[in-house]
Formats: sequence, C-alpha cells, structure tokens
Amino acid sequence: MTGHTHTGRQKNASPATGSGRTAHIKAGTADLPLSGLSSGEGLSRAVADSALNASIARMTGGISPVSIIEAYLDWLFHLALAPGHHAQILREGADNCWRLFDYASQCAATGGKARSCVEPAPNDRRFKDPSWQTFPFNFVHQAFLLQQDWWHQATIGVPGVTHQNERMVEFYSRQWLDTVCPANFLATNPEIIQRTLSTGGGNLLSGGMHFFDDMRRAFSDAPPTGAEAFVPGKDVATRKGKVVFKNALMELIQYEPTTKKVHAEPILITPAWIM
Repeated sequence: MTGHTHTGRQKNASPATGSGRTAHIKAGTADLPLSGLSSGEGLSRAVADSALNASIARMTGGISPVSIIEAYLDWLFHLALAPGHHAQILREGADNCWRLFDYASQCAATGGKARSCVEPAPNDRRFKDPSWQTFPFNFVHQAFLLQQDWWHQATIGVPGVTHQNERMVEFYSRQWLDTVCPANFLATNPEIIQRTLSTGGGNLLSGGMHFFDDMRRAFSDAPPTGAEAFVPGKDVATRKGKVVFKNALMELIQYEPTTKKVHAEPILITPAWIM
C-alpha cells in the first residue's frame, strides 16, 4: 500500500465471520436471518431451500447453473433466428476442414514438416515444445486449435445476444473445450509420453498420489496443500486491529497505527468478494 501514515487509520471491510447483530440459523454453508420467519413451517422451508442452494454451490464451485443456462438459451434462440450467422459459421467450418486436410496432405508429402495452418494464441504455451511438431501430434493439436477457433467464431457476434451473455457463452465454451485439449491426455501429449518413458512411469504414480490427496482434502473440507504454512496472526494478517462494526454481510476492521502521526480521514479498503 502506498502513502505515508494512513496505515494507522485504515479500515477494512470483509465478509463477516459471525452472525452480526441479527440472529441466524445455520443451513449447510449459509446463514439464514430469523427475521421475517413467523412460523415453524416458514423456517423449515427457508432452511430446506438454503441447504439445497448451498449443496449446489458446493458442487459447482459457487457458479450459478441457472445463469449459465440462461446465457446459453439466449445465445441458442438468437442463433436459431440468425440464418446469416448460420451461413457464416458453416463457411468457416468448411474452410477449417479444408485447411486441416491441406495441412495433412503437406505433412504426408514432406514427412511431417509442413507449415502450421493455425497458430496458438501468444499466451498459449501448451504446444510450445518441439515434440508437438512431430506426427501425429502436429495433426492432433492443429485440429484442436481449428476447432477452438470455430467455436470462438460461433459464440460471438450473434445478433440480439446481450453482451454479458455473449461473454459468458464464449468463456464457458472455451473452458469446456480446454478440458478435451490433447495436452490433457497421456495418449495425445508427446511431452507426457517422453516423461513417462524416462521416469519408468514414476510421473504417473506421483500425479496419482497428488490427485487422491486433492480429492481427500476436497471431500473432507481440509485446507489445500501448503495452507498450514500460512497461520493467521503469525504468517498472514499480522497487523493488529479490532472489529469496530459488523453485520450479517461484513466486518469493518480498524487497524492500529504504526506511526505517531496519521491522516485525519481513514482509508477504507474493500477487498474483492468472490461469492
């Protein structure tokens, strides 16, 4: 943080760790305010709804499936009403198929030394290793990049789709497509194959152990690996302070000054809330 002496009067707004000034009842991972629930039936209904929503949030990592479905329906219905866009993406699909066929033909004629028909994005380092330029891995990763490019073109520019929904559809389509990237699989990743041969399969054993440890921690609500090295009050959150206000949503923390002089007006720091 920049500035001279305002560390003494800093205030920090962060999500509450307690129930604040309103009575609450736990339901799954959510806190329910008791105000407005005049009957046992209403309370039971609210608890059941909250427990279900908390379970869904846990399975989806806090991502709302309803918002994703809404975005894709917006894209799908407007795509159905855009014959011009249909024709455009069909032409691009046919063009990509021809580019891949031409690339495969040149590879066959030159012993796999043909020039790439599509280049990955500058920040995409998945196919930087020279082993990706050998057959059949060059053909596999070129086919994937062309498919990725086609989906990008298909999900943007559809008339009528809201900007927010377009960004969501393009983003999630890219994420789901990345899950089937050839770099993620042993049989289609030459780097992993070479590593497996050089270690006698030791890399697969180590990776499997890490995977099962991650699963164990996820299902037991244990902290991630290495979290024990960051103890609040010792390694992190070491600045002395006190909670001067809190409610059901947040806590306001005022930190003690570290200098003799402080600014008359405190600085309010609101950290990013990922909810």
